[in-house]
Amino acid sequence: TYFREGDVVVAKITPCFENWKGSVAEGLKNGLGFGTTELHVIRPANDLDRRYLFYLTITHAFRSIGTSYMYGADGQKRVPDDFFRNFRHPFPPNEAQCAIAAFLDRETARIDALTGVANRRGFREAAVRELAAAERDGRPLGVAFVDLDGLKVINDTYGRLGGDSVLREVARRLLSAMRAYDALGRHGGDEFLAVVSRCDAVGAVSFAESFRARVDRKAIDTSEGLIPTTVSL
Repeated sequence: TYFREGDVVVAKITPCFENWKGSVAEGLKNGLGFGTTELHVIRPANDLDRRYLFYLTITHAFRSIGTSYMYGADGQKRVPDDFFRNFRHPFPPNEAQCAIAAFLDRETARIDALTGVANRRGFREAAVRELAAAERDGRPLGVAFVDLDGLKVINDTYGRLGGDSVLREVARRLLSAMRAYDALGRHGGDEFLAVVSRCDAVGAVSFAESFRARVDRKAIDTSEGLIPTTVSL
């Protein structure tokens, strides 16, 4: 697939499309590039900001609608060209596009791309805020360290796609046990950290056990099969 500087490239095949794979082609030597045939290339018009267009292609709505267009056998399904040609979206003026893209650049720099929770930087900022508030108000604060058991074995057995699916689902299950004012971040490859506000030692242990229960209770359904998963805290 041919693309040039400033193009937006989007993976067309399952599960890469559903996993939000795509990028902006930037910094290309001679301004040109070639890649796998499993890409769609979107070339922004002069009045479109390429970063804004990229963020549009990784929205939940864009990917969900695109998934409904997929055709082919299981494991080889692809999004057709017609989906991209026929997709309609109202674009704001270019100045607004640039402002929105700049805002998203700042915010996504704090988010782990795989799981959607805070990365180290984002979690550290949230933890510092919560710690300062707890000290100011004289209230307790709990921190839980969550270690996904056997991620290397999962990757070796089911492949990286299976491991990535497990990480995403573990993050989702941990979040489902948390309140709106708590914070969750991915600390490393198989490690998560959670800050639970207004929790004494007993409450923090209770939260930790709820994390374990949410993850351990049911094997994770992935494209590579059901994967039993446990965590240590």
